[in-house]
Amino acid sequence: MDNGYPQLTVLDSLRSVISLGQTGTELTAVPPQSIEKLTTFITGSVDWRQPNKYRYKKNEIFMDVYEAVNVLMASDNVVLHADVSGKIVMKTFLTGMPECKVS
Repeated sequence: MDNGYPQLTVLDSLRSVISLGQTGTELTAVPPQSIEKLTTFITGSVDWRQPNKYRYKKNEIFMDVYEAVNVLMASDNVVLHADVSGKIVMKTFLTGMPECKVS
C-alpha cells in the first residue's frame, strides 16, 4: 500500500496476504513474525513473481504516454481555466525481476 492505494494487484500475491477466514480478528492478535513477513512482502524486497515462470528472449518495455491539454479562453484572449491530464500505459516482457529506471 502506498498512501492507501494498492501497488501490487497480482492475484497469487494477494492471496498470500489476504485470508477469508474469521472476521473480527484484531491486528493485535497477529503474531509479530507475520507482520514482519507482510511488511517485507509489501515493500517489494521479496520477488512477487514465480521464478522461471516468465521467460522472454529479450527484455522489452513498450510505453505509451497520453496527454490532454484543455484551455478555456475568454474572447479577449484571457485564460480562464487550463489543465493538463495524462496517463502512461505500459506493456512489459521482462524475465525475472530486473531493475527498471524510467526518467
